[in-house]
Amino acid sequence: MKILRIIVILIGIGAFSTESTYAQAKKIVPVEFNETSGKSMVATQLPSKVKEAASKYAGYKIKKAFVSQYKRNKKLYKVQIARGPIVYELIINEKGKVIESRE
Repeated sequence: MKILRIIVILIGIGAFSTESTYAQAKKIVPVEFNETSGKSMVATQLPSKVKEAASKYAGYKIKKAFVSQYKRNKKLYKVQIARGPIVYELIINEKGKVIESRE
């Protein structure tokens, strides 16, 4: 009887531990910046929230900026930031959230 309890407890712990690992997995939604409809813009024309998000990277300065339409008139901004020879491309939404960054 004692062995049966131990087996049931071990099975329960195993089942609950695997369920919690699935709950912690992030769902990554790929975002495509439409290069063909993207318009070049001056860094001073960027919305303040987008500028703030890009300036959080210490020592990097905005090199180029592009804007593109996304679903239902939402705009995505592709901002190139540079520090010396290192250049990153950030895709930032209107609210200032960095959606994607690549080198």
